[in-house]
Amino acid sequence: MYERSRTVVRCAVGQTEEFNVEVGLHQGSALSPFLFAIVMDQLSEEVRQESPWTMMFADDIVICSESREQVEENLERWRFALERRGMKVSRSKTEYMCVNEREGSGTVRLQGEEVKKVQEFKYLGSTVQSNGECAKEVKKRVQAGWNGWRKVSGVLCDRKISARIKGKVYRTVVRPAMLYGLETVSLRKRPVSELKMLSTNFIPDRSRPGLTTTAIGTVDLQGAGGNWATVGRRSRGGGRVHRQREKRKGKSVGLRIGTLNGGTMRGKGRELADMMERRKVDILCVQETRWKGSKARSIGAGFKLFYYGVDSKRNGVGVVLKEEFVRNVLEVKRVSDRVMSLKLEIEGVMLNVVSGYAPQVGCELEEKERFWSELDEVMESIPMGERVVIGADFNGHVGEGNTGDEEVMGKFGVKERNLEGQMVVDFAKRMDMGVVNTYFQKREEHRVTYKSGGRRTPVDYILCRRGNLKEISDCKVVVRESVARQHRMVVCRMTLMVCKTKRSKIEIEKKTKWWKLKKEECCEEFRQKLR
Repeated sequence: MYERSRTVVRCAVGQTEEFNVEVGLHQGSALSPFLFAIVMDQLSEEVRQESPWTMMFADDIVICSESREQVEENLERWRFALERRGMKVSRSKTEYMCVNEREGSGTVRLQGEEVKKVQEFKYLGSTVQSNGECAKEVKKRVQAGWNGWRKVSGVLCDRKISARIKGKVYRTVVRPAMLYGLETVSLRKRPVSELKMLSTNFIPDRSRPGLTTTAIGTVDLQGAGGNWATVGRRSRGGGRVHRQREKRKGKSVGLRIGTLNGGTMRGKGRELADMMERRKVDILCVQETRWKGSKARSIGAGFKLFYYGVDSKRNGVGVVLKEEFVRNVLEVKRVSDRVMSLKLEIEGVMLNVVSGYAPQVGCELEEKERFWSELDEVMESIPMGERVVIGADFNGHVGEGNTGDEEVMGKFGVKERNLEGQMVVDFAKRMDMGVVNTYFQKREEHRVTYKSGGRRTPVDYILCRRGNLKEISDCKVVVRESVARQHRMVVCRMTLMVCKTKRSKIEIEKKTKWWKLKKEECCEEFRQKLR
């Protein structure tokens, strides 16, 4: 099945040449587990017994016997069968445990060497102790799962609950519990006052028009200690009123906006498009493209890159858009090879995306001041009513903590602030914007955007107006991507609230009275004004 198989290795600089695969199973191939199971089944055919006396999971084997002599005999049979086919039993990882051990039971030996004895045994996530009981953490998991299952079973057996609700409970609770374990069922005690407003993940309110409260929980009602299941009641007006309320609220458009310093765009177009498609990124600001010219180019998978650069060896910025947003572009401003902006209209909402690339720490002060002045001009040209998202490589560290700068940044930065980072904070204060990266508590691995040698720092940031921070629900650094050598992509999740408003009579365009041109006087007046 693997005959004449060839493969390549993908790394940061591209792909290697093809080479033959001659040894071992292919990693990531759907065929490999099947072939492994066939081989292991054949190797263990003569010594394998029925479960639970012998259990196998990949290359881990559990042997159960009623006496020490039987354990040694079975262990020796397995060792002989495997070594005869070129395999070995790991003596350092082999261990045994006696359940309800009696005095003088002796020890277990493998080829004269004593096997390590343990007081608890863990296999596939389950821990069993030598006294025959489960570990405390396992007891808690089992008890929590069983309590949750009891509450859910009360809902499934209640005749007053409709079959539609029971079906949703089955799909969201019972089926995941059977597939992934009862730990997926998590229900907490709530007082009666909270239960009336409680909405669980099992039955979301918005899935059924008119259903205002849907709760499954345990309530101790005046010490009665009973299990109560509250299922929602219909609101006044039924589904029609509910639909009208939702229509007045308008709808929301979810966007994933990111920024990345790619180092260069030469030969990376398709790889960048694949990454955006894989990570579901709609808009991406890119820096250091190193492409000369001011054009728009398709990079594959429906993504289009609007870029600007004056030198093919340095700088260059751009914005990559998903196919469905390309038609919404209203204006593209290419200020310099370090700053450009792009205006979109999404469901009536004006969104301005700015891509920037600040000079490095060692550059001259004049070049840095020119960059910030260009960025200020772009921001001042955008009306206050329009949304703005800036994705840029500022080459600065805003630092950890926000003492004195609470209005423009959060406290989840990294390391100390430097001069370039202070410029970023001053710009945010000047334009009334917030540094989105610092508002979300993440592990340091998901906050560091630049890694080179021993340096691990955040230099790429996403900024938006302070009034629109409530529309940002998450922001983090994407790891394990090889498009850029040193930089990582930062992605934020933004939700644009689109409110439908009626047009006033003043906004309605007046009807053009073309028939008046039939009169000679009006026709002559029209010609003069047209000229």
